[in-house]
Amino acid sequence: MAREDHPTTAFLVAPGPDVALPSARPDALVVGVDAGTELLRDRGWPPQVVVGDLDSISEPTLRWARDAGAEILRHPVDKDATDLELALVLALERGVHTVEIHGGTGGRISHLLGNVAVVASPRFSSVEVTWHVDGALVLPCHPHRPRTVAGVVGDLVSLVPLGGPARGVSTFGLRWALDDDDLDVWSTRGVSNELEAPVAEVRLRRGTLLVVHERSRP
Repeated sequence: MAREDHPTTAFLVAPGPDVALPSARPDALVVGVDAGTELLRDRGWPPQVVVGDLDSISEPTLRWARDAGAEILRHPVDKDATDLELALVLALERGVHTVEIHGGTGGRISHLLGNVAVVASPRFSSVEVTWHVDGALVLPCHPHRPRTVAGVVGDLVSLVPLGGPARGVSTFGLRWALDDDDLDVWSTRGVSNELEAPVAEVRLRRGTLLVVHERSRP
């Protein structure tokens, strides 16, 4: 558990196109994930930690973060994890309860697919992870961690099983309801459901789901 004097929320800012950052929160652990630190510098929001192999961050930005007091955790370029995975491990080790990820596509399909797998991993199911990516919210759902989706009626909500079938899936507030149903890992049955109410809930008995909320554009 996190000690009372430690942040309970972590913001992981990773590179990617059109990354929308939240308002600064002084009580959060802010982590620049390699070149994601460039986005923080543009906002004038110094991170407490910069993590990654640091092969794509500029020297001026790295110096800016260091001068602001950031802890610099440089990993070898030849490593067995993406920078986002390293940042998630760091957040877990620092004892936070919730993690918000902003960005993380990295401009490469291999990084995107790898990060999808990492975000859904049961290794990180002890914390509530929300991934803001490409204008959508991605919410990992585990048996002990149902997820709530809040939005506008008609918003798209997709349920994507990973790592195997999702057993005993039940939804509340979605147009096409599931009631203790199974979603096969090789099926797209759960794609493009819709919010039928401003708030919906998704839960399951076994497996892992990614709940993808594509919010209506204003």
